[in-house]
Amino acid sequence: MTGPRFDPQRSDAIRTMLIDTVEQTPARDHRRHVRIVVLAILAALGIGVGSSAVAMALGGIDLFGPPAATQAAVAPATASPTPTPTPSVTPTPEPHPLVVTGDPIAPRDVVSAPPASPAWSIDVPGAGGPCQPVDVMTVSDGYALVQSGPTAVPEDVATNGCQPTETHLWLSLVDTRDGTVVWTRDWTWPYPGFPSSWTQVSLLGTSGKVLVRTTLQGVPASDPYPFEVPNEVLDLASGTTLGEVSFGTEVDSFPQVLPLADDSGDVLVSRQVDEAVSEVVREDPLNPSAPVWTIELPASGRSVKQAPIDSSVLAIEYAVDGSSMIKVVDVDSGALMTEGPDDRQYTYLDGVTLRGTWAGATQTSVAGIDAAGNEFWNRTDPDGLIVLEVRGASTNPFRSLLSTSDVLVKHADGRLESIDGLTGETRWVADGSGCDQWSPFQLEPDGVLIQWKQSPNAPFVHDPRPVACVFTPGGEPADVSSRPDILPDYTSARGGVAAYDLQGGWSTGGVSTYKYHSPEGTVPTATVRDAVTGAVLWTRPIASDERWAFAGGYLVGLSGGTMFGIG
Repeated sequence: MTGPRFDPQRSDAIRTMLIDTVEQTPARDHRRHVRIVVLAILAALGIGVGSSAVAMALGGIDLFGPPAATQAAVAPATASPTPTPTPSVTPTPEPHPLVVTGDPIAPRDVVSAPPASPAWSIDVPGAGGPCQPVDVMTVSDGYALVQSGPTAVPEDVATNGCQPTETHLWLSLVDTRDGTVVWTRDWTWPYPGFPSSWTQVSLLGTSGKVLVRTTLQGVPASDPYPFEVPNEVLDLASGTTLGEVSFGTEVDSFPQVLPLADDSGDVLVSRQVDEAVSEVVREDPLNPSAPVWTIELPASGRSVKQAPIDSSVLAIEYAVDGSSMIKVVDVDSGALMTEGPDDRQYTYLDGVTLRGTWAGATQTSVAGIDAAGNEFWNRTDPDGLIVLEVRGASTNPFRSLLSTSDVLVKHADGRLESIDGLTGETRWVADGSGCDQWSPFQLEPDGVLIQWKQSPNAPFVHDPRPVACVFTPGGEPADVSSRPDILPDYTSARGGVAAYDLQGGWSTGGVSTYKYHSPEGTVPTATVRDAVTGAVLWTRPIASDERWAFAGGYLVGLSGGTMFGIG
């Protein structure tokens, strides 16, 4: 550690939340880096302005016209030599390194109908029935972890042979470009007769490690489990076990464990020490005897919200004698930033952290704070304001829900203010009196903001939902009546160009079709629509249990125990 990013000399100012405005450091432009890398590769391959000439030269085409006419030589007739065949050259496969970053992974939309046959297909171990759920987790561009299990009886399917005696868990790293299975691990243990069991599979940030954690509730961590369950850290590239892990205490068998999204491989562990004391610890799960820092709390209950990779602000909420308290610390060092009554709420957006201040049940201000907790913009309304979330479509492997850096503030007089969260600049102000109080806005591919009214049956039945509010990038009203109303899957069901709508299944939106149900006498179809115009791009029949997801940025399908590439 090089020391906390928080300056202790400024703690009094931060504690009173009257920090002077500081200059915002520009966010890193990852796309520029990608362009530089691409240009470097093209240059190395000789592809650029002269690429056409290179292609013609390799193809044997004369680039400079026919040669000048010359006098033909007279020679005796001889047999023509047998031409030597040109050996075929097998192209070298494009390298596909496993690179884990904190950058969003944009889905590759399939805007034209793919071939009827899948690009590739693999069998998912143990999958194909309601007792063995399958989950797909993007880990990097072109790679995904496919999890089968752990075996569990669904609440709505208690019969039909779903009465397991063993629990199975499989985990595979899959190259979603071509379906190559890099490695597979499996675990088996008796089906527990305890109130419940829970397995967590998560990336340890960008460290290249995977945490597999299983907890049997009702069994104190101080007692040995009656059988072995997976509690270990794996190497992401190879699947090998790097070491065993344990997080519980004698009085807390089910602590909160949050992996940090940086490259440290550390976790935040929030757990009960005894009846009156809790603790929050930052530690390496493979070396818990040497924690980075420990914070004790005089409380029996606490809550920690995970900080994203670009913020060191960690808010810890807890209760003392019936009063709600908050302690804000630097996640790198554990240094105290501020503490006191819980009148603040921290929200992590894409590149900026928001700090909301409350007076009882009314929010009176919202501020943008930098990675060290310093305020650099603020909006205050003593009569109350509401911050409405703006959700985007990109996929980030460390956030199941990506909130953009756009901030929409609804003031008490009905004004809706659009703010650039990275600078605090007001983009536009419009009449937001008709907008819902709490529903989020969806950022569309063309920059239009849509607030759909929530269906009372969502997400179980796909009913058309009316629009509550809609604004263009300039804050003007817009007509979105032709756009498809897709119940969102916040990580993968909606892409940047096409919206994927599975019709005839239980629900809609690709990965929402997890129920084994299809209306009798119907043939389910997948309809791909343009997300802006609603125009149908292509359709195809699907299985009743088929669901789609963006895995490593590639569109894949899951059905009947198989996983296959769509595009």
